[in-house]
Amino acid sequence: MTDKTAASEELSHLPTHSADRDSEGLDRDIALEANREEILDSIQDALARIDNGTYGFCVDCGCEIPKARLEALPFAARCVTCEERKKG
Repeated sequence: MTDKTAASEELSHLPTHSADRDSEGLDRDIALEANREEILDSIQDALARIDNGTYGFCVDCGCEIPKARLEALPFAARCVTCEERKKG
């Protein structure tokens, strides 16, 4: 078979049309940009919490956010319990 087949993650054995690949790339780019914007907003919020002295404390329950969490995610606004509840 000389036709290019779908990417290995595709379930179909049929060739992928270039327009489909372009659309998938655009969707991925949009998702990445949205994620980038969300992270930048979270960083700005964390800087504001530093300025007002509330950095390191959960914005929901007020408990101290563990140091390990802040080291892993310096812009974390919630403790793990409240973050899981929010995503809930």
